[in-house]
Amino acid sequence: LALSARATHSLGYVGPKKSGTLTHGIPVPDGLRHKAMTPVYLLRSALGEDPGARAYPGPTLELANDEMECGHRTLSRLCETTRQADANDPRVAVFANATRNKQLARDWWQPFIEAFTRIVPDCRIVEILPAFGKSMLDDRFPCFYSSDVRKMAAFIASLDAYGSADCGVMHLAWASGIPTVGFFNVT
Repeated sequence: LALSARATHSLGYVGPKKSGTLTHGIPVPDGLRHKAMTPVYLLRSALGEDPGARAYPGPTLELANDEMECGHRTLSRLCETTRQADANDPRVAVFANATRNKQLARDWWQPFIEAFTRIVPDCRIVEILPAFGKSMLDDRFPCFYSSDVRKMAAFIASLDAYGSADCGVMHLAWASGIPTVGFFNVT
């Protein structure tokens, strides 16, 4: 892209697996905890800063007030369908899908949900559905789905907590600012 833009300055990583010519090449970093840190590392290095001198910012998704209100209304409507409950009962979403070997099997989720509901009996669980629209938890809980990332983020931001395997929705939950638990079995 840098070459096709005919830029006078180009910034990027250099290394044995990289090709092309950059005016500002930065060696590929070793030991960054997360791939999302690499663009910050690159920019700080190019500016002559010590990339690790300051904390790396976490991901954030700035949602507008009307988006948040829509997320709250949707969550309230779904939680009303479950049972009479105190408005202060914790509301937790679970996304039971992931790609390839990151996915946790149904026989993992069933005992997890049973143990979780024993520990937090007043919790109201909502399942976030995958794109194919089918419950991964046997339709035991109210379900939510949206193909609109901002609507999904606003819904998630209305929760008290979120849990899933390592997946894109987990990263969206983290960027939405709620307590997020990721279950990692291979990464």
